[in-house]
Amino acid sequence: MKKRAFLVLILAAMLLSALPIVAHAENQTTATTTLIWSNETQEPEPPSIPAPMPATWEVVIPATLALNDGIGELQIMSNYINLPDDQFLIVTVGQGLTLINGNLYVIELRNSNSDIVRAHPRFKNLQTGSEQQVYPDAIVARFHNSSTTPVHFGVITLSVLTEDMENAPPGTYTGTMNFKIGIEASDDDF
Repeated sequence: MKKRAFLVLILAAMLLSALPIVAHAENQTTATTTLIWSNETQEPEPPSIPAPMPATWEVVIPATLALNDGIGELQIMSNYINLPDDQFLIVTVGQGLTLINGNLYVIELRNSNSDIVRAHPRFKNLQTGSEQQVYPDAIVARFHNSSTTPVHFGVITLSVLTEDMENAPPGTYTGTMNFKIGIEASDDDF
């Protein structure tokens, strides 16, 4: 009887181990918890002061942008930012820009036949309304502590070059614009 009960338990364990396991996770940054253990026979140590919370943020950059009539605006925002007062969160342009004519950076978009059209990115200064050419590693958005809108820049205007619009074969063209997000020390010049 003991062998039969043991066999049933083993069989049940084998059947349960064959079932899929579902795990749920969220995108999270790291957090720190201070753990304190004291032995009853020793003098307990006073709790240490926990380290300050790490900088946290969530930047929102649209995953897709339709260039209707050859033009579109990409707005960079934040859902939350928690930074020390002496730091800025910056969004810069990563890889993917191509220099043409020695002075113009573009993003290449391709269709299924590998035909190319080029879009020229410019970033807009929200304070002055002026636009500047986007170049590799250019800061295109700058956030200060708890501000969900950029304190500098934040809007990128992309426009397909006129000669490409006039000569491009019909089709849907796609391309990629890459960004880097990081923290920089505050300076008084900005």
